[in-house]
Amino acid sequence: MKTYKVGGSIRDKLIGIHSHTIETDWLVVGATPEQMETLGFKLVGREFPIFLHPKTKEEYALARTERKAGKGYKGFKVYFEPTVKVEEDLYRRDLTINAIAEDTETGELIDPYDGLTDIKNKVLRHVSLHFSEDPLRVLRVARFYAKLYPYNFKVDPTTEVLVQNIYRSGELDTLSNDRKWIEIEKVLGYECSDQFFIFLNERGLLSTIYPGFEDQPEFSKILAIQKTFNGHNYQNHLKLLTLIPLKKNTFNKHVTESLINILIKTYPIQKETKVFLRLALVYASYLYKEKLDADDLIRVARETKASHSLKYIENLEFFFHSINEEDKATQRNCKTLNALIVNFVTILRSSVNLKDNSNNIFQLKKNIATELLG
Repeated sequence: MKTYKVGGSIRDKLIGIHSHTIETDWLVVGATPEQMETLGFKLVGREFPIFLHPKTKEEYALARTERKAGKGYKGFKVYFEPTVKVEEDLYRRDLTINAIAEDTETGELIDPYDGLTDIKNKVLRHVSLHFSEDPLRVLRVARFYAKLYPYNFKVDPTTEVLVQNIYRSGELDTLSNDRKWIEIEKVLGYECSDQFFIFLNERGLLSTIYPGFEDQPEFSKILAIQKTFNGHNYQNHLKLLTLIPLKKNTFNKHVTESLINILIKTYPIQKETKVFLRLALVYASYLYKEKLDADDLIRVARETKASHSLKYIENLEFFFHSINEEDKATQRNCKTLNALIVNFVTILRSSVNLKDNSNNIFQLKKNIATELLG
């Protein structure tokens, strides 16, 4: 029984990427599931044996090989026996830079498919022609392209051909939306997450992750704004909003609402993110109006949930201010709208009496809004 460190932790260390969130993956050669469980490891894998370490809870996978037996990324028969060698396990991986292992005893790097050379040359290249058997690898290439974009990595021309072959095969249609979302959600955390969508868009593959994206005007310009939100507490929320036409010169309430609904129905998006998407539509609808009246101010305060929490409109102000960078008038309107909402909510909270009935409260809201709007 021998243990190897594999995957992203080795790749990122060799490239020079430093992060506190890198997970270490472990590969075990020469063991059976029964032996692993005897040592206290907990079996968690369904399709193939993956175990959690009894203390660190890190994942340990038994060395395995795969053979294509059906359609889609789940259409594989997996073979895992103590006789499977580390080189055989690495052969089933997608890119050469991900097919490097480190011997935990000696520190020696096992690199049978020239991943070290490709790291040196900054190339994303498939390990073997088996790359074409798994449609998920199209999205993984796009994701690694985005992740390593700051390091000037390029996709090898031969791998580009295989990406197109997968697309033409129709196998991308077999990917579940849940699995697509895993890739998209990871991408939103990257410095250059826009490059994932641009990569797919330039190759005519954007509709595979979101029908409707390809019809957006000035798509690449909208995505480029994603970099603005790196490091923000709501970075993933804000980057996700850039996938929808919310900028003043691209905003169309019907189209934007339709795309938001498609996004929400397509993917298992977290509840708070869904709320954020819908509030952005509300906010834009009032922000881009030529003039607000008292009823508008009352509605936008209510519909953006400002009475419950101001965090949403604070982040929405930051978002809309950022995407309208070249439109100073809209930026000023954004600050004005937020000030109106905050003042309205603050005054209302301090003025409402517990004994007030609904009619009194309605009139109070009307009076406050009218006075704020002058």
